[in-house]
Amino acid sequence: MVGRDRELARVTELLGDALAGRGRLVLCAGEAGIGKTRLAEEIAVSAAAGGVAVAWACATDRDSSPPYGLWRLVLDEPAVRAGADSTSSPDLWPHVFGGAERPALADGADSGSAQRFALFAEVRRRLTQAAGRSGLLLVLDDLQWADEASAVLLADVVRQLRGTRILVFATCRDSPAPGDTNGGILPRLSANANTERMDLHGLPADAVGLPASPEQAGEVHSETGGNPFLVRELARMLLEQRGGGPGSVPGRVVAATAYRLAQVPDTAQELLHAAAVAGNSFSAGVVARMLDVPVLALLGPLDECRTAGFLVAGDRPGHQRFSHALVRSAVAARLSASEQRRLHTAAADAIEALYEGQVRLHLAEIAHHRVEGSLPGDRARAVAACEAAADLASEALAFEEAVRLYRQALSVGEGEIGDSDRVRLELGLATALYRSGDLPASFETASQVGRRAERRGDRLLLARTALVMEATGEPEWMVRSAASASRHWQGTTCPLISEQEYRPGTPRSFCIAASTTGRERSAGTRLPPPDRRTIRSCSSTRSAPARWPVVPPRESPSGSYWRGGCSKPRTPQAAPGSRCGPGCGGSTLCSRPAS
Repeated sequence: MVGRDRELARVTELLGDALAGRGRLVLCAGEAGIGKTRLAEEIAVSAAAGGVAVAWACATDRDSSPPYGLWRLVLDEPAVRAGADSTSSPDLWPHVFGGAERPALADGADSGSAQRFALFAEVRRRLTQAAGRSGLLLVLDDLQWADEASAVLLADVVRQLRGTRILVFATCRDSPAPGDTNGGILPRLSANANTERMDLHGLPADAVGLPASPEQAGEVHSETGGNPFLVRELARMLLEQRGGGPGSVPGRVVAATAYRLAQVPDTAQELLHAAAVAGNSFSAGVVARMLDVPVLALLGPLDECRTAGFLVAGDRPGHQRFSHALVRSAVAARLSASEQRRLHTAAADAIEALYEGQVRLHLAEIAHHRVEGSLPGDRARAVAACEAAADLASEALAFEEAVRLYRQALSVGEGEIGDSDRVRLELGLATALYRSGDLPASFETASQVGRRAERRGDRLLLARTALVMEATGEPEWMVRSAASASRHWQGTTCPLISEQEYRPGTPRSFCIAASTTGRERSAGTRLPPPDRRTIRSCSSTRSAPARWPVVPPRESPSGSYWRGGCSKPRTPQAAPGSRCGPGCGGSTLCSRPAS
């Protein structure tokens, strides 16, 4: 390795500090191809030679990564798995990271925030166990592609690194990834006291060795700024042109990649085109289905692409990845917009077919391809895919990722989805925003829904909005949602809840009452409204954070519809409105009717 002696020596020094109990994050930043991954490889080899455990995870394709995708890879690394002890919850990772149900992560963890706190604490505990006495070097490559949930978890881990024997070496581009609306992860991590930032720049001219004349070498260095990857791409083309005249240095590295792409057979080019759309890391099975050929038919073209330097072996059996993200970008740039849309649609169909019955972990990937492959007037499948991925992200406690996906669904479906679908997505977005900690945005989103419902006199929508608004703690809209909804209740001549009668807990209790007739109302059945005693018996003594997803109410064993934080059966001695017994959701009263 040339030109990086100073950086390598500094990281080696920081690794020694980490082994002494002063863990920290080294954030290696620079433009694409500058040598961040190569430096990480050199550090990993040096650490492993010194007996330090090494775990490596590479983020790929931000828009198609499952929730906590980067940490799935980290926790599956042998160095981390070997450190897990028998006290670790056996159900934690299969369920939270892709299982059928979300487990209770800790006693009393009855809210999303508490569950996520327990999840983050368990991740930190496993990393600390993996460090043991020998220490742990955790390499996180291409951090700019990490999903938002993985970035939030990393920030939590970094805050707690002090006092551990862990050195995290993360590579990240110094400019935000395309589509990043959060300002990039780099500023957030750089501001942490446990972070040391290391910026890489181009190599000096004397460190760049090229099989070319001094004039050509100087032109290459001037064109590339000493970027090692760009230098290598141009050097390959110069070698291939040797014997055919002096040649010239192309003004764009894309032209160099295109030149090399033209040298491989047509079958290999078709494979690379499909793979560039499938993702930076891809399954050979998915690409085979996209091209409608058997997997065995791709073995030859895959070998040709690896020999030409386009592809390398992936992190999992049967997976391949591009040798660099710039190579993938250069290949994709040769495709027309219509061809890209066709391949995106083929990729979504291939993933659904290949992983039928196990598609949950691939919902975000499917959503990405459906969105990119959709056309105006035909975006229903794209919206449905985004919503399904958002629901899964929320279940997996990846609230920031759920926010992104709900917003994407609303953006893609703008002007094409019905009002009921739009309301469902907006309330889902408001709930995800609240659970991610963005209360102002949650309040604003739910308020917009409430205003529309108020203008239309939609009592059921007002009830659902009140349920979301209760979590924001804004009294004005809590009162207005409950009182306005009661005035529009079918079959009554007086309001069930007036603004003068409002007290904390009323919005939730009203939602219980309003939702009671939700199914019958949709069927056209007219029922008398519940009396005030029923409503008041369901009220809380204080406003509690919402713990209920915005979904149709579920039916209790007693046959009535209910919502609330407690699912324990009421004790026979308990009076209506009292707690159902020990462990009944803390200070809130049970909303379940007495049996």
